[in-house]
Amino acid sequence: MRLSFKSSTTVKELARTMKEMRKSSSMDDLIKDMRLAAEELQITLRTLPNWKITRKAHKTSVNTGELSNKVDLHLLEVIPLATVTSLLMEISIRIEQIASAVNDLAKEVFTAPLQAKEQQHMEDIP
Repeated sequence: MRLSFKSSTTVKELARTMKEMRKSSSMDDLIKDMRLAAEELQITLRTLPNWKITRKAHKTSVNTGELSNKVDLHLLEVIPLATVTSLLMEISIRIEQIASAVNDLAKEVFTAPLQAKEQQHMEDIP
């Protein structure tokens, strides 16, 4: 859930950056937050093999080793969860690539007028 929120916040800021044709001052922080959320999700997923999974009728009981963290899951609920998680991870990678491309574009947009002004200034000097 956190990765989804961070990803959407980052995409909104990217859209705002493109719309206003300006460089975002908060983009680096948003990307860092999104990466952190992705890493937290990966760490959580790495703990799954350590869980004790036993079948009970049509449910799967998941025990994380702590008495208070016992959860009953339908086996068919686990597959969509893994799919959504995988998609979120892939989306966050793609958002980082888009952010990099937008950053490169912003550099081009901001340096092109400066270079044009410098060229015009050099031509005006006798």
